[in-house]
Amino acid sequence: MTTGQEPAEAWVRPVRRGQQARPADLLDALRWRWNIALGVAVCVVVGGVAFAETQPAEYDGVAVVSFTPRPGIGSDVIRVVVAKYETYVSSRSLAAKLAPAVDEDVDTLDLAVDTSTSQETGNLGIRVRLRDPEKASAAANIYADAVLDRAGDDQLVLADLASPSLPAKSPAAPPRRLIEVAALMAGLVAAGALVFVLGRARPLFRSWQELEAVTGYRVLGRLPSSKTLGSTPKLAFSDARLWPAVRSLQGNVEPHIREGNTLLAVTSPARKSGGTSVAVVLSESLARAGLETLLVDADVREPAIAGIAAVAARPGLLAALGGEGLQTSIRRGWVPGLWVLPTAREKRGAETLAGGFPNLATEVLSRVDAVVVDTAPVLTAREAQAVLQPGTAALLVVTRRATQRDVQEAIRAVESLDVPLLGLVANRFSTTGVPD
Repeated sequence: MTTGQEPAEAWVRPVRRGQQARPADLLDALRWRWNIALGVAVCVVVGGVAFAETQPAEYDGVAVVSFTPRPGIGSDVIRVVVAKYETYVSSRSLAAKLAPAVDEDVDTLDLAVDTSTSQETGNLGIRVRLRDPEKASAAANIYADAVLDRAGDDQLVLADLASPSLPAKSPAAPPRRLIEVAALMAGLVAAGALVFVLGRARPLFRSWQELEAVTGYRVLGRLPSSKTLGSTPKLAFSDARLWPAVRSLQGNVEPHIREGNTLLAVTSPARKSGGTSVAVVLSESLARAGLETLLVDADVREPAIAGIAAVAARPGLLAALGGEGLQTSIRRGWVPGLWVLPTAREKRGAETLAGGFPNLATEVLSRVDAVVVDTAPVLTAREAQAVLQPGTAALLVVTRRATQRDVQEAIRAVESLDVPLLGLVANRFSTTGVPD
């Protein structure tokens, strides 16, 4: 952990900037976007199963007509004759002739008929697939009778019904299990392809080391994924997994504050990055280190500090900016040395912040040792730009779900405001140990 006596150059040492992260392979993409992959796979599989189960059952009626040469006729004639009758059975004209007897539409019957031949034995198989097993069986026998009638005048072969059709007990189609297996395979392929493309088009940071390498800024703190940090961050110091990481972050930031740059804005590229939680635990840690610290909620769109600190949201920051004074707006925090300036939700708070925050910051800095400001995401809200003004230093909180493009755009946004970016806080990254 960095100590307060360590020179600033030791903890803000530059990191080589502009390195490119290794392109994501499929395993990386699945690891970081497994929820998307699972959602896509489930949707495809459920769709395939629903399709298979909603298809109507179809039954086969199968009759077999056997052909033999007439006396004195060579057996080679069978090959030609059976092919002729196969064409006859498959013809649309025969379907039109037999449709009334089958009680079926001509087009449906024409599509339902199929044939198979065994040239070695002279057998012609006639299969009719319909939704009614009784009708399918009757239709196959009707087709067989039509073949026998036509063969009665044939001078080359004799024909007889080798196997009449009987109603099927189980459906022959659709192949539901096959469709469901195919849907499963398609779901896996679609999920893998989608997350792989996303991994190439919108790459994530795989580690906090990669975060440093790509952005060029040091990671000053690495906070593990924790329910405590997300729900009740003021209990972080009672969590054995969290407090060492929090103290390490405080140790890296404290030297900057003790040098006189005491207004620190905590922001992020987007919502749900954990910026509020970082602001809360950092301000508490500074107070525990002996610095009179003020925690300010400047996120007027989604304020959260009042709820975390269990204080009233009004009067608060907007009231102080409106001239009501700090005495009635600032509350005591939950640990000695910590003060809280909450805020209430206000849709048009950006104008109020831009107009009065610099003067308010000057006033509060004369009363405390450090001010930690929880700001809105720098890429999505004007409120953050109203707070990030000259005289302010910034910390950027990056969650492991943030894309490289969003983080780099957030860094450029902070830099464009002429605000020094002290470094990054890696939130919810897999960590081993804490920052040195």
